[in-house]
Amino acid sequence: MSHSHAPTAAPLRMGVLIPNGKLAMWLFLGTEIMFFTAFIGTYIVLRLGSPGWPADPEITHIRVWAGGVNTFVLICSSVSVVLAHEAMNLRNYRKATNLILVTLVLSCVFLGIKTYEYSGKFQHDILPGHIPETDQQAIVKLSRQLETATNLPVLRQRERDLKAGTGKDKLLGDVREQIAKLAPLETACRPIKDIASGKAAAEGHQTTLYDIQEQFAGVKGSYVAAHEHAEKTTEPSSLDAMARLRDVVAAIASTKPEEDTSTRKGAELLKGYFESKLPTPVADPVTPAQPGAPVPAAAPASPTASEPVSWQQVSASEEARKLLAASAPILESHHQILETVEVSHPILYGNIFASSYFLMTGFHTLHVIIGMFMFGIIIWLGMSNRLGDQHAVLVENCGLYWHFVDLVWIFLFPLIYIVQLGS
Repeated sequence: MSHSHAPTAAPLRMGVLIPNGKLAMWLFLGTEIMFFTAFIGTYIVLRLGSPGWPADPEITHIRVWAGGVNTFVLICSSVSVVLAHEAMNLRNYRKATNLILVTLVLSCVFLGIKTYEYSGKFQHDILPGHIPETDQQAIVKLSRQLETATNLPVLRQRERDLKAGTGKDKLLGDVREQIAKLAPLETACRPIKDIASGKAAAEGHQTTLYDIQEQFAGVKGSYVAAHEHAEKTTEPSSLDAMARLRDVVAAIASTKPEEDTSTRKGAELLKGYFESKLPTPVADPVTPAQPGAPVPAAAPASPTASEPVSWQQVSASEEARKLLAASAPILESHHQILETVEVSHPILYGNIFASSYFLMTGFHTLHVIIGMFMFGIIIWLGMSNRLGDQHAVLVENCGLYWHFVDLVWIFLFPLIYIVQLGS
């Protein structure tokens, strides 16, 4: 008796007809789309609702050409990753490895250009929370930059700490010498600090940011002139240059011991010259007059006043010439400190702009770096001859991820670099 057998049914397969890895990548990209949509939407709302948004590339230090080049680089990298996927389907694993390597190189180019853009932002301090939005904020920022550049607050704290300790006389002396040599720079910049603190306004002096810029440029110029006169032992050509020389000479003299008769003799001679030339008599050589202040008429000499010292007497004195030569490097170092400080221009909504810029481009750059690690794994597999059919889904998923990264940049580039939304 024969028995008929029913055909065996195919095993039931649950789920969608795509690999689990590919499904997971699509789900991940869906969450990423929502992630960047929130950033881009917030940026658009903020920009449309902020009249006067900083759109001038020269103010925000946005480099449109750099963004355009990066766009082209990412598009080329998307083409190379597609070609790599095609090579995987053709089982040409060597070609696929080389094309992924090209994609990795292009991503490095993208990061290099982005690093250049970021360096410009850091150089000009276009950072969240660092951008002044009013003239007064710009003046306050300049004052803080000067304090940081001179490092005097830190040195004074160090002096207090050493005074509280024991057995550190040598270190304490070194710190006090540094403070003494930096004190003339602090004095030169004191008018700016007074304006920033509101002291000048309380005394009835109204100063604009333009005045501050001119004053700051004048201080830097006086240091250049004073340094030149100190090096060549020539007579100062301006009152501000004299003030710079006087302050530094007094600072050097204050760091020398009492028995240093040579320094004392040169300092006294120079003091006599400065007292005869500068409008305000100097009671204490360590407390110089502030530059930029109105020049009062010179007080008439009293019958008991000493004879004025001429520059011929100063230049004929070896002690005075040595003291001037010693002041030259200090004047130069002070000018170099001032060169590190830049007067910031107020940028309305500048901090919101910087926050939006770094948030969006920063997260995009992070995704680029993650993609580079993924490409590195594929290249390692290819170089070690381990790349095979089983990695086709891996290469395809990396390609999907990279296309998403490229697509996000296609949105960011025009929004940040080109389109003028409500400006």
